[in-house]
Amino acid sequence: MNNEIRAKKLVIEIQQSSNQNTKQQNIQTILDILKQFRFSLAKRYKNKGVELEDIIQQVDLKMIEAIYDYNEHKDSSVIRHLICRTRNGIWNFYRKEMNYFDENRKKVDFDEQEENYAIIQGEDKLLIQNIVLSNGLKKLNLFQREVIRKYFFEDKTQSMIAKEFNITQGNVSRAKQRALKELKKYMEDDDIQL
Repeated sequence: MNNEIRAKKLVIEIQQSSNQNTKQQNIQTILDILKQFRFSLAKRYKNKGVELEDIIQQVDLKMIEAIYDYNEHKDSSVIRHLICRTRNGIWNFYRKEMNYFDENRKKVDFDEQEENYAIIQGEDKLLIQNIVLSNGLKKLNLFQREVIRKYFFEDKTQSMIAKEFNITQGNVSRAKQRALKELKKYMEDDDIQL
């Protein structure tokens, strides 16, 4: 059986099965099928200040997300879908969450007065964002607040946070995702536009 057919069968089983052991075994089999791609993608970001182990875990998480959002009626090739979604997911992770790509791109030239006005507006918006974020963080439990603080404000990796709390990186990842989901819900419930 070729890898495409095998992967498609496994993905559909994962999506339809309620047995966690079967899901875990099938996910591991798919990760093994795409092992060369996973490590190749992780190595691209190896020298960017993040531990290879953290990158590989992030690649695997993005791969699992791609498994669950595969639609056999929409996507012709399951392997192409998994590879494209994982590659795009990692790129977005480094672009948005890790601020990896250069944010200091060429700025539009303003005259001095317009530039000062833009700075003042930016400071006001930043102040409002900080107040909203502060109120949203109060809605989280203590562990989630600590994970968010260490991850986003102290620039620690999930592995570093896990070592500090003597837990697995997966627990840190789940706490971070739940916290972000709650913050998003808080902002949507209060209809906050930033």
